[in-house]
This record gives sequence, structure tokens and C-alpha cells, in this order.
Amino acid sequence: TISSLLPIFGRAGDMYGQRHVYSIGFLIFALSSAACGYASQIYVLIFSRILQAIGAAMLMANGPAIVARAFPPGERGRALGGVGTMVAMGSMVGPSLGGLLTSALGWEYIFFVNIPIGVVGFFLGYAILPEGEKRRDELFDWKGAALFAVGIGSLLLLLSHGEDWGWATPRSLGIGLVAFCSLGLFVRVENRVEYPMLDLRLFRNWPFLAGNLSGLFSFMAMFSNTILLPFYLSEVRNLTPGQVGLLITPFPLIMAVV
Repeated sequence: TISSLLPIFGRAGDMYGQRHVYSIGFLIFALSSAACGYASQIYVLIFSRILQAIGAAMLMANGPAIVARAFPPGERGRALGGVGTMVAMGSMVGPSLGGLLTSALGWEYIFFVNIPIGVVGFFLGYAILPEGEKRRDELFDWKGAALFAVGIGSLLLLLSHGEDWGWATPRSLGIGLVAFCSLGLFVRVENRVEYPMLDLRLFRNWPFLAGNLSGLFSFMAMFSNTILLPFYLSEVRNLTPGQVGLLITPFPLIMAVV
């Protein structure tokens, strides 16, 4: 859900105000966290997690843009580096705190802990962040947004479940075809629409393209470990959630320092 919506909410922030989209993202994240904690059925939890991801996408798409706008070019690298440090520290505290909360109070509290943070973030966002420039005279690219969401969602669904379904089964081939066609049409639409959701001409700039590719490959290398390691430690080594959280803390700790 986050991957499908990031460019959409980035564009929405450009048009309707980054402060507005960012602050509402905090509120949605807080309310959906409460819904996750009170969920009594797995389907309710999954739906609430989707709502939580919508709020998270609003935050993730606009946070770096707000920082980049607030600092002059000479200080921007330091500011964005500070954001990276905070993200790494959150990743560092999250597993340990989540493991301790789950062991001591129950899994619900890994969601309840988000509520006061989200509410405070909502009010502080409106109170402190500058209004910023809006582009309401431009049209929102609904067609491109829909094609991107369907294409990326289908691709990630296939990558997540293709091994279980079988890569050559009708389900996998059908979802792969949807992803291929949607993303192909997305590129065609973005090259023709007057106000594209994602300006693909940016990728003709080699430093921009190289930076994004290096980021993609480095995150693929790092987070394949981060995703798989908790399952190995809990299901194969039979460690408690608290022990798992402590063991995976060194990785984000090193990232925060670097």
C-alpha cells in the first residue's frame, strides 16, 4: 500500500500543500493504529493496517520535501542526513520496544504506542510547519495514479506470493500480465499528460538515475535481511519477541551512526 501511494501523495502535497497532507497523515496513522490494537479478527487487522499504510505514505512522501524546502542548499544535506539518522534510530528502537511491549503487555500495545505520537504530530504539524506553495491550478493525473497503484500493487503481490502459487500458474501469470500492462500504460500516459504524477524526464538525468538505482539495490540487499531475520530467530531458533528485538537492533544502530 505504501509503495503504491508514495508518488500519489507526493503529487497531492505539491498541489494541495505538503503541510496539509503530512499532518492529516499523522491523524490517519494514529486512528488506524487504534483500530489495529482493538481488532478482534485477522481481516479487521489487515484492513486497519492498510489504513495505517495510507497515513504512513502521506508522511513518507512529504516529509523529505518539507525538509528540503525548509533548508537552503548548503544545509540541505545535513538536514536530510539528520532525517536519515532519526529513521535509523526509530528502526533501532522499534524492534526492541516492540518485542518488550509484546512480551510484557501484549501485541496490541505495539499499535497503541503510536496513538499519542500521531495526535501530537497532527497538531504540531499544523502549528509549526509553514504553509508552502500550492499548485491548485494544475490538474491531478488520476489515470496515471490508478495505473501506477495497480501496476506496483500487482508486481509486489506477485513477488510476495509467486513462490507459493507457482510462477507458471494461471494466477501468477495473470497478475504478472496486469502488472506489466499497467506499468507500460503508466509510462505512456506520463509521457503524454500535461501535468504528470511523476515526471519521467527526471530519469534522463544520470546523477538522479544513478542515485535512485544505487538506493534501490542497497535497500534490496539490506532489508532482505531485515525482513527474513525475525522469522528465522522466532520460528527456527525459538527466541522470544524480546530477544528477537534485541538481536536485530545492531543493524539500525550502525546505520544511525553512519
